Amino acid sequence: MMLPTKTGDAVAAIELPPHRLVWLERLEGEVSGGRGFARRVDAGSYDLLSCDATDMATATVIVLELAGVTLSGRLRLEMAGNGWAVRFG
Repeated sequence: MMLPTKTGDAVAAIELPPHRLVWLERLEGEVSGGRGFARRVDAGSYDLLSCDATDMATATVIVLELAGVTLSGRLRLEMAGNGWAVRFG
């Protein structure tokens, strides 16, 4: 897994289905159904700065301000093919 960096190129990302709420408190553990292992990368909050659509499901550009332990700053998500290109700036 690659995370975006403030001086790096965009990182490819895909949207996943919503997680069970128990994962908000867990740091790591086995995923149910023998689907592997998960580990929390960061925790914090965000503010939505802009979105090019009134419905997030149809958005192609989203800009957030992250306030996490590992990731903080302005994050830009742009639709790219079947996923997203994510970069700081």
